[in-house]
Amino acid sequence: MERPVRNNEPVTARARLLAILKRALIITGMTLLVIFLAQNALMFHPNHDPQSWAYMLALSGFEAVEFTSNGRVYNGILRRNTSPEASPLVIFFYGNADNAARTTRAMHMFNAWPYFLDHHFLVVDYPGFGLNRRGRPSARSLYQMSLATFDFARTLPGVSQIIAGGYSIGTGPAVYVAARREVAGLILLAPFANGFDLYNSVLPIFHGPLRLLVRNPFPSDQFASTINIPVLLVASEHDEVIPFASPERLSQAFAGETTFVVLSGVGHTGVMFNPITLASIRAYLSN
Repeated sequence: MERPVRNNEPVTARARLLAILKRALIITGMTLLVIFLAQNALMFHPNHDPQSWAYMLALSGFEAVEFTSNGRVYNGILRRNTSPEASPLVIFFYGNADNAARTTRAMHMFNAWPYFLDHHFLVVDYPGFGLNRRGRPSARSLYQMSLATFDFARTLPGVSQIIAGGYSIGTGPAVYVAARREVAGLILLAPFANGFDLYNSVLPIFHGPLRLLVRNPFPSDQFASTINIPVLLVASEHDEVIPFASPERLSQAFAGETTFVVLSGVGHTGVMFNPITLASIRAYLSN
């Protein structure tokens, strides 16, 4: 007796395949959604450190500043030099997991001021960092803060010109303000060409349509083409956070003269106060 044909077998196999594909799509979709929604929390690490604030404001020559722009209050630390004549001012944008007080404290501990020719020095906290507990950090809010900081610095007495500088994530707003305001110089330490490079260094999937998932693109390489001032760029071949190809590409994007200093055997956190970095800053500002 012949075995009856079970017409539902192909249908069952097809249904199982469709179910597997459906689960895969759901898992992929949920994973991409989590990446999109959680990336700001994963990318930015606000730091407050009230001890450093108390330490810095107890020193002579340092003062707390506060200003308002578009209804948002910003706080920072200003170091004034003692020259009776007008002097340049450096606006410095710090790296991740830092704040204005910790940055100026590190500068003070490393005695970095002579390398900056004792220019006025201003550091302002990002939204959500330091004393600026209100607001959330993002590329957009950092860009807004950079313009507000420049406009405030321009009103300070005794300032002859403004130079923008930044380290790591802070190079994003530094490049942006240089593209949007008349700065006299630009100092970039451990920079990156764009946010896609940062994301891909952690999870190399942000190519093609998946680039749309990146909420903080920080397109410094695009802004660079409009910047026609002397630029100092310092990067390390052995930076474990930012692939060296990224700052190398950025160095070629500026419209003006670029001095590209390459360090070797130096990790990401070692770039800022490396002796070669500090000597390069002093030479750049002297010229």
